[in-house]
Amino acid sequence: MHGASTFSSFQCQAFAKRMSTKITQANKEIEMAVIWGEKIGGKHGSMTAEDIAAFITSKVGGGSPAWKASLLTAAGNVLGHDGRSNGSVVRHNGKSIRHITTGKGAGHVTLFFTLEPGEVGSVIGVGSHHDEKGASYDIDWHTPGWVVGKRVNL
Repeated sequence: MHGASTFSSFQCQAFAKRMSTKITQANKEIEMAVIWGEKIGGKHGSMTAEDIAAFITSKVGGGSPAWKASLLTAAGNVLGHDGRSNGSVVRHNGKSIRHITTGKGAGHVTLFFTLEPGEVGSVIGVGSHHDEKGASYDIDWHTPGWVVGKRVNL
């Protein structure tokens, strides 16, 4: 890819520790996740919520205003994740696949990502709940390395 750089796992982890953002929420300091991927403009780096939303939109196209708002909120929630919850037994590249769903009805979005405490994470898919039971998801896009069909059960 034009402009892309290759980093070792060690370099990415060291970068994550340097670039992690600490914020105060309800008088408690939390560390923001580092999600690495294609940023707006095509370069690779530590993504913002806007970068994640633009990346996903480039993969699946635009949606309703409610869907776009849910996507941006989900992206922000991924960045606020600590890599310790919302995990499943399903794995990608040795890491637990985590997911966050935001929104309601036709405007809801589920982002699938990998993130372990203190490591650099990746967004690996987007979809939505298949039904109200909540454990089955329809997949709209996923990274080629995640071997999954159009539906996944977590």
